[in-house]
Amino acid sequence: MQNVHKALHSLDKDGLSIHVSTSVGMDVLERMKLIYAVSLEDWTPFVQPIIEFLAENKLPLMVNVFSDTTTLNSSKWTRAFDAAVETFYTAMDLIGYPSVPIVVSSTGFPSTGGEPNVATTATTLAYNQCLVRHNQGRRSFSRKPNWPIPIYLFALFNFKRYPGDKLEWGLFDFNMCPVYRQGCFS
Repeated sequence: MQNVHKALHSLDKDGLSIHVSTSVGMDVLERMKLIYAVSLEDWTPFVQPIIEFLAENKLPLMVNVFSDTTTLNSSKWTRAFDAAVETFYTAMDLIGYPSVPIVVSSTGFPSTGGEPNVATTATTLAYNQCLVRHNQGRRSFSRKPNWPIPIYLFALFNFKRYPGDKLEWGLFDFNMCPVYRQGCFS
């Protein structure tokens, strides 16, 4: 990241401020058992240099927060979302970088291809509406009072995330038709 950052800034003659960051998924938390009990022995050597770089350059950590795609429970979605973000903040606080903000660089719910009667356009619409209402109604996270959190939906167009993936995540099909006709965020 440091080399890419230096190279971009050496080319940035007009001061366009091209930034370097990275996104990490919730699997980082799960793999290191952070989601259940913050234990940083395994997490720190891998993530600390990244967090240090972000802190030095006043850049956010971008996290991908995906909910359980086998449930229709909106309160479970919001609790899981908040728990993931809080856990990332807790981990960064514990390794000495409390000032690094978080951007949720990717979240969403599949509209087709998953569990029967769960991965539907109605569920995707409900998830997106729930996310917007939840984020608008939240004043802050307990560890970061008054810190807004930008959230980006995954994905604009339907595509497979990996070979063999049956889930469709986009707001639009490739023919530019909306996946669901109702107002997405009404």
